[in-house]
Amino acid sequence: MGKCFESAQQFDGKSGGFARRLEGKPPYIGLQKGVTMPDFSDILLTVDYDRTLTAPDSSIPERNLEAIRYFMDHGGAFTVNTGRSVPMAGAFMDKVPVNVPLLLYNGSGAFDPNTRELSLLYEIPLDQGKTIRECLALFPDLTVEIQGIQAHYRFTENPGWDAFSAHNN
Repeated sequence: MGKCFESAQQFDGKSGGFARRLEGKPPYIGLQKGVTMPDFSDILLTVDYDRTLTAPDSSIPERNLEAIRYFMDHGGAFTVNTGRSVPMAGAFMDKVPVNVPLLLYNGSGAFDPNTRELSLLYEIPLDQGKTIRECLALFPDLTVEIQGIQAHYRFTENPGWDAFSAHNN
């Protein structure tokens, strides 16, 4: 099993781990001659989607995809965790390689992109209409959204959210 490192600076190139080079250089994904290939079979790696896996413009850097493929090719289990709903996850579902279900709705749902089904869902039992009215009465400037299984609903205007949503669908 490879050694885990706190940062790329600790990587010495001899321990069977991997890291990325700093200062904007291409990712270093490789091993020195004679070093045992890493085995990530007992590791589950999850990553948030928005602004973690993605760049500020919501694109997915190729070096991130290369690192994911490398990790999975060496036995690792990888998925994306996000606050997005099933409909909003459609923006990346076929672009990011995963080999375990996506974690959606801030972790309250697991979605299998192969079967296109939720395999797990913990819903919050509340009266949606009443909750929306109460929130808007207490906070009239609040952007209120409901993440449904089949759709994503917003009940107030928000130009900033509109701009964000336009390039994430």
